Amino acid sequence: MTTLNKTQPLKFGVLGTSKLSQRSLLQPARTSDYCEVVAIASRDPQRARSFAHRFGIPRTFDSYAALLDDNDIQAVYIPLPNVHHREWVLRALSSGKHVLCEKPLGVNADEVREMKETAAMHGRCLMEAFHHIHHPLLQQLREKVSTSLGSPKHIMAQLCVGPPLAPSNRDDFRFHYNMGGGCLLDCGSYVTCLLQFLFPGTYQVEQAVAKVIAENIDGAMDAKLMLPNATQTEISCSLIERCLPWSWRCRIEVCGTDGKATLSNFLAPNILSSLVVTTSSERIKSQILLNRNTSYDYQLNTFCDSVLFGKSLVWDLEDSLRNSLVIDDLYRTAGLSIRGA
Repeated sequence: MTTLNKTQPLKFGVLGTSKLSQRSLLQPARTSDYCEVVAIASRDPQRARSFAHRFGIPRTFDSYAALLDDNDIQAVYIPLPNVHHREWVLRALSSGKHVLCEKPLGVNADEVREMKETAAMHGRCLMEAFHHIHHPLLQQLREKVSTSLGSPKHIMAQLCVGPPLAPSNRDDFRFHYNMGGGCLLDCGSYVTCLLQFLFPGTYQVEQAVAKVIAENIDGAMDAKLMLPNATQTEISCSLIERCLPWSWRCRIEVCGTDGKATLSNFLAPNILSSLVVTTSSERIKSQILLNRNTSYDYQLNTFCDSVLFGKSLVWDLEDSLRNSLVIDDLYRTAGLSIRGA
């Protein structure tokens, strides 16, 4: 089992050569004092070498298992297709690694529960990579929701990332049930995560209507939820609605007894985002046109702080489990099978 030296950067290995790794780990790691990416594994040796050369990663492995067997590697990042998360998270934890896993952590609540128990058994940090909630603008939204708006009355949240922002190729894993695909599990999980971040607890699903584009695959979904405080909530998500970066639907609006807060572009808050809070006594607007510090930078810092210094996570495994339970209920209510069933 790997031993941590808290005076040295956390040594990361990456499973797979996903393009997502570049913005979610490799770029943030370059400016971090707390971690370094030292290895990458791929089932295609040439692909691993090419990726390593391009991004300056010193070591490559021809299999995921070989990387996990290396005791010099202390943490792994898993950006594999959804259906493979459970296997490699469990194997990484059993190898003594800390794990940063792309969302969704599991394709259903049972998988998340198993991973949560395994992380506790091995005493390792496991974090689901919902990057957006780590950004200061979303932290500011949570503070305003809890202190300035009074009791919540109604919430609306939407995220539609169709072409060209999302893959249009139906061979992509997002469009296949047996790969853990579906709009709700992909972009919709960002919406339900944000709701849990603001209002943690058990939600009641009142209605869910899916636009089915293949067997058991939702291309879009609209739903109504009741939050723990009896707040009516409407959510909408889509992988098929065409959109452009400057006109996509990506916002949340929280209306309370004492005011309203609206956040636009919550998924990439370092680019063209704004938070407007209006109460009877004030109107506050926080706007970001372009900031070099991304939500991925803050996410990586949170993970490293937890592993190296024992700090609390912004989004822990209990949050992940509650979120996955909501997603399972939404699929059932929409008349679709939960993923992985």
